[in-house]
Amino acid sequence: IRHLSLPTIRIVCHDPNQIDSHAYVAASETADAIYVQRELVDADVVIPIYCARISECPYASDLFGISPSFTDTETQYRWSKAWLEDNITHLHQHEKLSQEAGWLVGIHFTIAVVPSLDGHVSEILAGKPQSVFERSTASLVNLGEEIYDLVIAVVDGSEEQQDWMSIARAASQAEILCRPEGRIVVCCNVKHTTRGIRDLASDAPTEEANRRLLQSHFPDSFPAAVLRTIRDHRTIYLLSSIQVAETEKLGLAYVQSADLIDHLMQQAERVCIIRGAQY
Repeated sequence: IRHLSLPTIRIVCHDPNQIDSHAYVAASETADAIYVQRELVDADVVIPIYCARISECPYASDLFGISPSFTDTETQYRWSKAWLEDNITHLHQHEKLSQEAGWLVGIHFTIAVVPSLDGHVSEILAGKPQSVFERSTASLVNLGEEIYDLVIAVVDGSEEQQDWMSIARAASQAEILCRPEGRIVVCCNVKHTTRGIRDLASDAPTEEANRRLLQSHFPDSFPAAVLRTIRDHRTIYLLSSIQVAETEKLGLAYVQSADLIDHLMQQAERVCIIRGAQY
């Protein structure tokens, strides 16, 4: 950046709730508007750099690296709802709108970082958005061809990475690699629950609870909905800084120490450890 001779460099943090900081770019057939961070729309050149994720992963990016991360709250809600319901029709509609939005923003070049299972970078791909997206997705599919009895997903990184979205992504990544009867352990130094996460204590049916939760727009509503969906058909073990009573109230299995993880590993025939599982 120093060699670009730019007079000033401004850093903008995206807030989906601040609609004034977004610009209208497209609308669906049902007149649902899509708003994108205004700076991305107004810029002469936009080169997105995104982490490649398969479509099953929460908040996987579109091929332009724009949606849903840099869209408004309502757009993110519609996408989250379609993803949780596995509504192929709605997901295809969202994909179509995302591509239209990316085209209208004027994105012709993207960079995708493909993570490896050991917490490092497997590949960095650059080029036309469609080509980069297809190549990165193919690389991720090849990484996850085997399945395991126990998958241990470790959330690495700074304190900012130790949050519930990282836990949801890690659990989702682990589930893809896990046998139907297998177990998932997520290791994350999250220190507190949020209003959205505490909704996991609800006894309401999953579909009803998730719909209500997403409409509430509480903090961590989407991660909570993802975890509830996974929790419905398998046990999620959590090693964190949260106390046992609070963890179990969320319907998650409490991991007191590494001894329990060792015990689970001894019981499993095939074990996989994912580093940087939030990616």
